[in-house]
Amino acid sequence: MAPYIKNAAVNQKVKAEFVEEAAHSDFRVLIGPKFSSLPAQTLYRKNTGRTENATVEVVDMKTRRTIMTYDFTWPPDETGLNRVAGEFVRQLKSKLNN
Repeated sequence: MAPYIKNAAVNQKVKAEFVEEAAHSDFRVLIGPKFSSLPAQTLYRKNTGRTENATVEVVDMKTRRTIMTYDFTWPPDETGLNRVAGEFVRQLKSKLNN
């Protein structure tokens, strides 16, 4: 997912430098499953009708606080990954500019 986020940031002209995980950074982006178990995911889908199964969190490394969470359905193809990354970067850019 990282290359898609970097590409979306370049396309949207976000002034950001992407560094390796070992280097010091201002923010950390964590990507993982939205739910810890399949039954929880199934219950969520049944009760809400929504199908998000992954989440991206942006954490401010100075304060250790989550500044943004973006939930999405993991797409099966590259076009979908580009769309999800673009929407994530758009929301992050909006959040950082406020």
